Amino acid sequence: MNAFLNILSAPFRWISSLFLRILFIIFLVVLLLLVTPGWYVPFIAKKVVYYKTGFPVTIGESHINIFTGKIDFLDISIQNPDSFAEKKFVDVKELSLHIEPLSIFKEIFVCDRFIFKIENVSWVKSDQQEVNLEAFVQSLEGEPKDAQKEEHSTTEAEPSPPAPMPEFLMKKFELTLNTVNQYDFTKSPPKEKEYKLGFEFQIENARSVEEILKPLMSQLTKEGVSFLAQSFLDSLLDSETYKGIAKDLLDGIPGLDSAGEGISKGLENIFKVFE
Repeated sequence: MNAFLNILSAPFRWISSLFLRILFIIFLVVLLLLVTPGWYVPFIAKKVVYYKTGFPVTIGESHINIFTGKIDFLDISIQNPDSFAEKKFVDVKELSLHIEPLSIFKEIFVCDRFIFKIENVSWVKSDQQEVNLEAFVQSLEGEPKDAQKEEHSTTEAEPSPPAPMPEFLMKKFELTLNTVNQYDFTKSPPKEKEYKLGFEFQIENARSVEEILKPLMSQLTKEGVSFLAQSFLDSLLDSETYKGIAKDLLDGIPGLDSAGEGISKGLENIFKVFE
């Protein structure tokens, strides 16, 4: 009788053992993902950015601890796609984000410190009148680059309502920008200028995107690189989430033009120096 019962229960013991092994493997995989995000997060981030924008990205080092909320990326390089004659776009020495992990599940997301150290930005206008900064930001805000090429519907979709702005508290935001290179390939020969800025910007206890962007864009304009602020804000005018903020800032900051004429006029004046 016992032998007969053992024969009947054998398949159930095997299934139970297999189930426990699968659970153990899943536990190990989840644990590995939790303790080693620095191995796979940079890879995913690079793939997502390239898929959305077509701009290749490299990341030198990354240190991520989801338990303490510290995320550090070092030596980031973003290159222009082949449609631009100049390959350099952005070189970032450090991008560090220190958040309060539990605030992700609360009404207000809390970031203790955001450090953004930029070595160089290359603003490039192609011979087809395309500006790399605008193309990059618009691609991040819109559809993936591949999806844009697949089909263009003849019927326009109804505009969706603006997405609600997330609530957050940025306790400290720091941005530095050492140099800016400006290239205009619509000219013959192409025009180039370098700006050595050593620019530093800090703000504390910010609770909205506008609260950060308004003084930042204003200071960049005063530093003589208004074309950066103009291009960045122009690229947000098609964003359902940020277009209201972008228009208000373009209207309110001296030296910027909400109609988009500020870039071309500014460039004409700047490049006359080289002629």
